[in-house]
Amino acid sequence: MTDSTGVGLALAPLQGAALWRREPYRPFFALGIAIAWVGVGQWVLFAAHLTDYRGTFHALAQVQGFLTCFVVGFLFTFIPRRTFAAPPSTWQLAVGLVCPLGLTVAAWCSWWVASQIFWAALVVMTLQFAASRLLSSRNTRPAPVSLVWVPISLGVGLLASVGASAAAAVDAMWLHDVFRFMLLQGVVAGLVMGVGTMLVPVVTRAEPPRAVPTALGRVEQVAWALAFYASFFVEAVSPRVGLSLRAVVCVAVLVVGAQLWRPPTQPGLNRLLAWVAAWCLPIGYALTAAFPEHRSLGLHVVFLGAFGLLALAIGAHVLITHGNRPEVLARPSWALRTLAVALTGSLACRALLELDPARAAGWMVGAAALFVSATVAWLALTLPFFRLLPGPRSH
Repeated sequence: MTDSTGVGLALAPLQGAALWRREPYRPFFALGIAIAWVGVGQWVLFAAHLTDYRGTFHALAQVQGFLTCFVVGFLFTFIPRRTFAAPPSTWQLAVGLVCPLGLTVAAWCSWWVASQIFWAALVVMTLQFAASRLLSSRNTRPAPVSLVWVPISLGVGLLASVGASAAAAVDAMWLHDVFRFMLLQGVVAGLVMGVGTMLVPVVTRAEPPRAVPTALGRVEQVAWALAFYASFFVEAVSPRVGLSLRAVVCVAVLVVGAQLWRPPTQPGLNRLLAWVAAWCLPIGYALTAAFPEHRSLGLHVVFLGAFGLLALAIGAHVLITHGNRPEVLARPSWALRTLAVALTGSLACRALLELDPARAAGWMVGAAALFVSATVAWLALTLPFFRLLPGPRSH
C-alpha cells in the first residue's frame, strides 16, 4: 500500500493509536504558525518603540521554533509510515511541543544557553525517535540515499548549538558566528536537501525516487554533506568561496537529485509553489556568493523563499492529502494566490529594509504584516483539515 505522498505505508502499527499520535502534524503545524507570528511580531513592537530590536530572538523563533515545528511534525508523520513502525509516543510528543515554546520564551529573554538546552532536548528526542523506528523498520524497500542528510543535519544542529555556546563562553566570537550560522542556516538547509530531493518529485510530478539506493550513493551524499557544513568554516576566511561552495552543493544534491529543471506535471498552484521554493535554496546561496556585501538579501531568499514557502507548501500537502481530499490541491485557490503574493511582498520589504535603512521601521512592519497575511491565507486553505475528530484514514 502507499499513502497519498507515494511513500510506503503499513496501517497496522497506527490502528490502535490515538488520533493525535497517528497524525502529529496537526498540533506541530499549528504551534509553528503561532511561533512564527510571535517571531515577526517583535518587528511591529520595535517599530512602535515598545521594545528593543532582538535580532537573535527573531532568528531563533523563526528557525528553531516555526520551521522546526514543521520539520518535527513532518518527521513524526513520515517516519512511521516509511518504516511501518509505531507513531511517536506521548512523551515524545510532549517534548516536541514543549521545547519550541520554552526555546521561544528563553530567546525573548535573551537567555541563549537556556534556549539551546531546549533545542538540544528537542534534537536528541527527534534523533532517538528516528533511530528507534529505523532499527525496528519492517519496510523491505531501502530508503532513498538522500535521507542520510536527516541524521547528519540533526547531529550538526546539536553540535553547532554546543559549539556556539562554548565559543561564546571563551569569547571566540568568530567561531561562535560560524556555529551560529551553521545552526540557523545549515540544519534546515540540510533537511531540505535530504527530504526535498525525495519529496519534491513526489509532490510536483508524482514520481518516486529515481535511483536504486547503493552504498556508494550514500557515501557520495555524506561527502556532499561534509562539504556543505565545511563551507561555514570556509566562509569565515573567504565569504565568497564559502557561499559559492554552499550553492554548488545545493545544485549537486537538490537540483540534480530532484531534477528541478523539470517543472511540475501535477495540477494545482501548491505544486508550483513547492517547486519554486526548492529552487530558492540554490538561487539564494548563489545570490549571497555573487553579492556578499548584501549577504542578508540572498539569505532571505533562502529563509523566506526556500524554508518558509516550502514549509507552508509541504504542510498544506500533508494536511490536505491526509484529510483524503487531494482534489482540493488541484483546484484554483484564492488562498494560495494570496499566500504567494504576500510572501513575495514580504521578501521585497525585507530587501528594501537593507537597501533603504532610512525607512527601516516601515519596511519591518510591511514585511511582518505581509508574512502574517501569507500564513493567514494558508490557514484559510488548511484550517478544515486541522479537525480534532477522527476522520477517514489516509491510504
